[in-house]
Amino acid sequence: MSTTALATVVAKFAGLNIAGKAVVGLAVAAGAAGAAAGGPAIANHLTDPPQTGQVAVTQPVATRTGSPTATQDPTDAGPDAARMAAGSGPTDLPTAAMFGQQTAADAMAGGVDGEEIENAKLRGPISLRTRGRAVTTEDFEHLALEAAPELARVRAVAAGDGADAGSVRVLVVPAAQDDAGRLRFEQLLPSDETLARVAARLDECRVVGTRVLVEPPAYRGITIVARLRARPRVNPTRLQDDAMRAIYGYFHPITGGPESTGWPFGRPVQVGEVYSVLQGLRGTELVEDVRLFGADPITGQRGQVTQRLDLEPHALVFSYEHQLMVEGA
Repeated sequence: MSTTALATVVAKFAGLNIAGKAVVGLAVAAGAAGAAAGGPAIANHLTDPPQTGQVAVTQPVATRTGSPTATQDPTDAGPDAARMAAGSGPTDLPTAAMFGQQTAADAMAGGVDGEEIENAKLRGPISLRTRGRAVTTEDFEHLALEAAPELARVRAVAAGDGADAGSVRVLVVPAAQDDAGRLRFEQLLPSDETLARVAARLDECRVVGTRVLVEPPAYRGITIVARLRARPRVNPTRLQDDAMRAIYGYFHPITGGPESTGWPFGRPVQVGEVYSVLQGLRGTELVEDVRLFGADPITGQRGQVTQRLDLEPHALVFSYEHQLMVEGA
């Protein structure tokens, strides 16, 4: 729509005794339509003098798109408005294209992953039921994760007999970034700040007389030594890398186990599972030999070879210095 035609339409509506807001909406909509069609943006100065109740429309002024003005004559509004009308003012607004060309100087870091829908479905009913009170072990787990979303896993267990009778142990595992499944043992130790925050939250919600202990779980270190044979035309070095990634990924305290949700608490480690993981690789022709050892991730000391490694009831597994050999690698 041309400037002359738009001015004519607006002037006709201005002569009618209708509400000023309707005329303003029409003028703005028409100006936007003109800009979208490739024409100049139209800026109008609309006033509603209280003494007349009429809507006055000044002569529209064509400006560059993205640099609106509301004056009848740019030279009457100061030097900035005049420069804007000429398209060279310092107050020109940035365009979308300018923003699209920008890149971040540094990659984003920190934070936690967004909550998955399935987890929200489980958390919702618990939140409605507990209403901020910790009664069952499930309540303790939910409130601990609520207090420290940086945790990857939480397990609450009722303490046994003796001095700890009537207590609740809350075992917390922090989220950790691994390297092809490999973790450093210190990554599994929650910070003092996290432990204190969880303890403070649970102390507010516990039933009177209940003692709460917040701590990391026990970890059972394991070392696997295995020998494989690759299929014909399979790169032995690549198979070795795939086997290492598979073993570290399966025997992982946070993302491992049969369900890939973390090694189950207290689940024993058996040689048969190692055979299953390695034989399931596409490039494996045969798993020649597998040996399983208990290991201390702190001292590096290795135990005796065994077919089955039992864990404490609420302990997790920790992979330590696996050794996999592929013929020809």
